[in-house]
Amino acid sequence: MIIVIILTFSTNRDNEVNIKDRGIFHQLLKSITDPWNDLPSDYSTEATRRALRESVMNFYNLKRNLCMVLGVINKKSKHVVTAHIYPKSKSTGLQFLDLQLSDIDNPRNCLRLTKEIERAFDAQNLTIIKKNGELKIFLLNNTMSSKRITPVSPHTFGSIHGLSLMFNNEKRPFHRLLALHCYSSFNNARLKQQEFLLNDEDLNNVVFYVENLLNISFDSHKRENVTQWLYHNPVGPGASLLQSQIISQFIYEFVEQYTENSSHMPIIDRIKLVVEDLSHIFPLDQALFVRELITHVLKLKPKIVTVVGCLLDSAQKEQVLNMDGITNGILNVFEIADSFSTSIWRPIGEILGTFIGSAEPQSMMNISILKTIMDKVPVQNSKEVIAYIIEYAQQISSKSKFISLWKLSGLTFDDLLKPVVLDQQFLSAYDWLLNPTLIDRNEITQLSTPSLASSSTQVIAVLQSPWSSTTTMALSDISLKMNPSDKYYIQNIILSYLESCLVVQNPTKARIDEYAIRQGICILKSIIHDDNEKEIQVLYAIQNFIVKLEYPPKMARLLFDVFYDEECVREAVFQKWRQNLDQEEINIYRAMIDATKDFFDWLLLADTETTEEDEDDEIANDYAIVGFQFLH
Repeated sequence: MIIVIILTFSTNRDNEVNIKDRGIFHQLLKSITDPWNDLPSDYSTEATRRALRESVMNFYNLKRNLCMVLGVINKKSKHVVTAHIYPKSKSTGLQFLDLQLSDIDNPRNCLRLTKEIERAFDAQNLTIIKKNGELKIFLLNNTMSSKRITPVSPHTFGSIHGLSLMFNNEKRPFHRLLALHCYSSFNNARLKQQEFLLNDEDLNNVVFYVENLLNISFDSHKRENVTQWLYHNPVGPGASLLQSQIISQFIYEFVEQYTENSSHMPIIDRIKLVVEDLSHIFPLDQALFVRELITHVLKLKPKIVTVVGCLLDSAQKEQVLNMDGITNGILNVFEIADSFSTSIWRPIGEILGTFIGSAEPQSMMNISILKTIMDKVPVQNSKEVIAYIIEYAQQISSKSKFISLWKLSGLTFDDLLKPVVLDQQFLSAYDWLLNPTLIDRNEITQLSTPSLASSSTQVIAVLQSPWSSTTTMALSDISLKMNPSDKYYIQNIILSYLESCLVVQNPTKARIDEYAIRQGICILKSIIHDDNEKEIQVLYAIQNFIVKLEYPPKMARLLFDVFYDEECVREAVFQKWRQNLDQEEINIYRAMIDATKDFFDWLLLADTETTEEDEDDEIANDYAIVGFQFLH
């Protein structure tokens, strides 16, 4: 039975926060989310009971001498064991994962592996990821690459990296437990990065791997909920209490960061530390966190409400919080507005204004939540909230930048306020926003060219607008605003869009807002529509963009990556563009070859890895039993 340590906030006359048993709390949390951490090096979960072994073999339709990684072991069957995914000795933690204690011996918590692979899994030297629809081995400890796994097989640990697990039917293990092991193993590997000889790219893919494991549940009634389950909404006995404890602990540390204990540290550095800590809370109910964060800051330390806006923006940029979690958390605060001793609407406006003003220039990600939020603000408070949003958005950025953002968003006061509060005095006060006549060009740096009509700005708004209801409507809008028969139609759209996503940090350094680019990518794909000529025009637009900016470091690689990843431009077209570069313009030719070298090297490496994976599959087939089939 798990002893739950209840953590509570208490407020004294000085508004100080007290929390008890913090060390015990961390120990409890660690034991649940990383049960593999303190297993003995020689620990084995192989059960002595014949019934479990036969149950697992029958469930997956396996022979006794088949390892699900190496295939048939043509030796004594003792080399293949029944391995638990979530350790049998830690079964009490299953209740927090929407499972019963009896599920510790559920075949879906078991795999048939060699003893050596089982031990490497328990030691978190390797884990299991989901890639291309298959469960695959991911070796984290690269120092083991050349180590032979077992005397009865020629395989090394390095040779099974990327190898698919073998299944003979549609049945699969609990994805939530594999996701937990994957997440925990990558976090531990991050602490041992140099020891394990891991590069940053390997570690940074952990969220992708975990979400792939969660995207599919083979229980039909949980198919839509499995991702929510792990990241946002654990529903097992006591799980909601655990969520509350995790969030309470984090909020305590957040508030503590902004006391005199850390006043010597710059705000931006303190926010980075807080976001880094937040990224390690697993699982995280985002809406609950945002609600409790705002609630406790308003009650305990209202002077730092603007820091909350900066924190939410930073966490969103780092993909620790998403827009739904932030929006729902704020709306949840509205539901308890009457429980506060003072009005919450000014601080809510300050938080939202800071959040919106902190966004990257030309990025509408943050402002996209405004209409949804304002729909739930009481009518009598709505004008006050909007006023503080506008005031603090300007303070954190600038008046001219906010005007540009407002114009780009397509928002009007009619979208945000009810007619009953829209009087002439209010509209006159914000005439500078509704009808701007002069913008300080020293603050707004644009890359627009004379060849691009003013309609380009309207097209950008269509591409980036979160309120475009359908792709078809967006395409219709673009067709009305630009002429599809124009020779430079595609180049103008792409160049305009890239310019709108440009972030100017200072006169000599610029970078691209990747999130903003991806926001309109589905519409761009519909315009391009797998047309070779249009795809090559996309690359020429990117080339012109890079040349105008005088080849910012890594920008060409980033843009090529985005348009390749999102399947806007196919590999063959990239190769065609490279072959057709104008060698007479020798400076441009050399600069573009250098700027895109890493991308084309990566394409070559990806082709090589695909070939190697095919060879690994052939090796695995050599060990497979007659009639054994892989799932693809």
